[in-house]
Amino acid sequence: MFMKRTLFCLIIILTLAACSRNQTPDPTLTSESAGEPPATSEQQNTPTSTSTAQASPTSTLAPTVPVFDEPDPLMGIQVHDMENPEQFRRFLETGAVWSRHDYFHWLLIEPENAPPSGYVLDAVNTSDLEAAVDGGLVTIATVQFTPAWAQKYPGVTCGPVAEDAFEDFAEFMGEIVSRYSQPPYNQKYWEIGNEVDIDHSLVPGDSLYGCWGEADDPYYGGRYYGEMLKVIYPAIKAADADATVLVGGLLMDCDPVNPPETAPGSGELKDCTASRFLEGILEAGGGDYFDGVSFHAYDYYYGELGAYGNEGWHSSSDTTGPALIAKTRYLKSLLVSKGYPDKELLNTEVAVLCGRDGREDVCKADEFANTKAYYIAQANAAASAEGLRANIWYSLTGWRGSGLVDGQLEPQRAYTTYQFVVKQLDRSTFIEPVREFEGVTGYKFKKEGKAIWLLWSLDRQAHSISLPVAYQAVYDVFGNSIELTASSYKELQITAAPVYVEWID
Repeated sequence: MFMKRTLFCLIIILTLAACSRNQTPDPTLTSESAGEPPATSEQQNTPTSTSTAQASPTSTLAPTVPVFDEPDPLMGIQVHDMENPEQFRRFLETGAVWSRHDYFHWLLIEPENAPPSGYVLDAVNTSDLEAAVDGGLVTIATVQFTPAWAQKYPGVTCGPVAEDAFEDFAEFMGEIVSRYSQPPYNQKYWEIGNEVDIDHSLVPGDSLYGCWGEADDPYYGGRYYGEMLKVIYPAIKAADADATVLVGGLLMDCDPVNPPETAPGSGELKDCTASRFLEGILEAGGGDYFDGVSFHAYDYYYGELGAYGNEGWHSSSDTTGPALIAKTRYLKSLLVSKGYPDKELLNTEVAVLCGRDGREDVCKADEFANTKAYYIAQANAAASAEGLRANIWYSLTGWRGSGLVDGQLEPQRAYTTYQFVVKQLDRSTFIEPVREFEGVTGYKFKKEGKAIWLLWSLDRQAHSISLPVAYQAVYDVFGNSIELTASSYKELQITAAPVYVEWID
């Protein structure tokens, strides 16, 4: 069960003495982000707009996974400094429940091969852990960085553990899980690495990103990672039977089933072998040695209001919706085909990114601010429809324009949108996609005695629709009520800006 926040807890947390870290880690400098789109739409190949007839929301948005009978919280935000009272306050005020942190750096905790009594436990940020518990959060703890004595490739801390050190890693995980799964920490979700499907030669050895990948392997190193899981998983479960072990934050640069062209019209297909990492884990017999898969799904702003996409996964705002849909369906299909339909799927980094660093003029314009706001509503609705266990925004302070707050931690438009989508859709029950209206797409939900539809224009043009019954309320993505008139209780104009339509159920 998930703990509820209380005002009392908040007061305790905000009175803790805290010291802000100076360094904010970046996510994903990898093949997906290293080949990021240019800063402006003029420099970028904008996807061709597809007519409603060609891109039916029925075919693109139909869910492929079952709905939870008792909805649990879905939405989360990565916060880089939980000890910073103002950052933590901003987080709690969104209403999000999930958080993700790199609490456990093996190379710092066990710099020399030593028994548990020799671990440097001061390297674990227990204040962060306790604050998360007191705030009623569900945390995902990333375990990464291999100490020198256990490295497969000397000098590569982000890379794989040497095979003869697997048992040492298992001992480490068993001790850490046993210690921190108990009160006052209550850590239950353990993510083994971060973006492990990156070849170690593509990033610096001390990179913040994981690099277990092997470019010359048909499964990109997945089988080796699977062999590691087979050794450490029993130790984790012996330490805490309720622990959830996650494959570490797969980047999945592009679609291995339907690879995109390296450049439109080139006829040359991109190498998507890295996205077969999970398949390699399963080929190694590792399917029984993890409980869920953490993955990352970013989209890129195309320079126009409401326009975004991810060419690596043939995704765009005017055809399929957020890239998380394509990635979720690929993972689900693979797991089902290998006999593991019940594994949890968690999107632990999601955002729409702008430019190369988010400081370009196009990324500071109202069009991007509003597109980010629209995307937050669309992506979280899609995550619910696809049956994800968690959907975690990267991040509160942001990367490449994705922040919910500015440099002074003042809320941006996206922050307000995030608060409202949590209010409307978190712990809701997904019913079905919207199929009734030409050119309009969206999702239907139920929550607390209300039917809630989220609607927007698929082609970003205005469409007038006639609803089946008169609605009680309509809100924009910021939570502002849209005034109703006596003659318009069943008629709505739907544009690129999503709206929530409510009925008393």
